[in-house]
Amino acid sequence: MPSFSVAVDIGGTFTDVIVIDRDTGDSRVAKVLSTPPDLSQGIVEGIHKILPSFGEIGFFAHGTTPV
Repeated sequence: MPSFSVAVDIGGTFTDVIVIDRDTGDSRVAKVLSTPPDLSQGIVEGIHKILPSFGEIGFFAHGTTPV
C-alpha cells in the first residue's frame, strides 16, 4: 500500500513540495522553479527530487496562485 502523502503549492516563482511518510511521520520538502505555461512540469520535478516513484504516493493535494 502506498505510504506517502504529497502536497504541492504552485506559486508564481516557485513550486513547493512536501512529502510525509505516513508510516513514520517523517517529512521531506523540495522547492523548484515554477514552469509556466505547463505547471505540471514543476510538480513532477519537485516530487522526483524527493521520491523515486510516483507509485509510492497514496494521497496528493495541490494549490496554485498562477492563473
